[in-house]
Amino acid sequence: MKISDMKAIMEIVQTRSMSKTAERLFITQSALSQLLSRVEAELDAPLFYRTPGKPLELSNVGEQFYAMAKEVTSTYDAFLLSLRTKPLNIGISMRVGKYIIEAMQNAIPNFSPEHYTFSELPLAEREMGVLNHSVDLAFSRLPVTAGPISYFVIRRDPIGIYLRKGSPKAALARRREGSKYPYLPISVLDGDPLCLPGNAPRIRKATEDALRKYNVKPSNIIDVKNMPYMFQVANTGTYNCLYAKPIPSVNPDSFYWIEDCDITYDLAILYDKNSDRRAEIEELCQIMYRYYEMNPDLP
Repeated sequence: MKISDMKAIMEIVQTRSMSKTAERLFITQSALSQLLSRVEAELDAPLFYRTPGKPLELSNVGEQFYAMAKEVTSTYDAFLLSLRTKPLNIGISMRVGKYIIEAMQNAIPNFSPEHYTFSELPLAEREMGVLNHSVDLAFSRLPVTAGPISYFVIRRDPIGIYLRKGSPKAALARRREGSKYPYLPISVLDGDPLCLPGNAPRIRKATEDALRKYNVKPSNIIDVKNMPYMFQVANTGTYNCLYAKPIPSVNPDSFYWIEDCDITYDLAILYDKNSDRRAEIEELCQIMYRYYEMNPDLP
């Protein structure tokens, strides 16, 4: 049995769902089921009570296994930590850096500058840092443009619309349970004037990909490099603004998610797949994935 097997089963305990755990671990549900079956066969006992339509519940053996797995994985992680000869160097941006550090402080025992250092770098330098090994990993929006870099997606932000003030298209919006913002079909932008972000190339690519995929042809497109002005344009009733997500300082009543659009603006951890810090990087990927899953409104 591998440490990774124990961690996967601990994740099942947290979610009480095979599908949810598979999604978190970025593996298929079939692969996760095979992993669980293999461990149960090795133990010769079921770890969960399975009742159709209900969340998974630990069996008596499962409870003992979970307690053991927590102790073993914690000891193993502490052992890895003790072997470090240098800190894990992490490339971050000024905008999200504080949230990354906060997540790590909350989730990692003995979090210390002796074990982690953070380099605040522009996006291109973060990518190049991974390629030339000046950083061990970096947080970045996709797509990667610097070269062949492996990555793990920790957050997928859907595309949204700041609808121009007074637009009759607002009547087409509908609410979804649990969502703070209403939804609009992307077709509402067809034939309407549209403003796109000019100083955020990754967001710009996502918005252009969405227009292209769904064959939406605005009546006019302007390119605005100043974000506050871009949203002001929408507030004057002149142009709709296609953007990745709501901005706290902008009128929330004018923001809508695009309905049934599979183009997303992805935040990922970039790394070298041959790194000798791979185990630490993979653990950090899971920590950050869970953190953003629990805090969906963060930038």
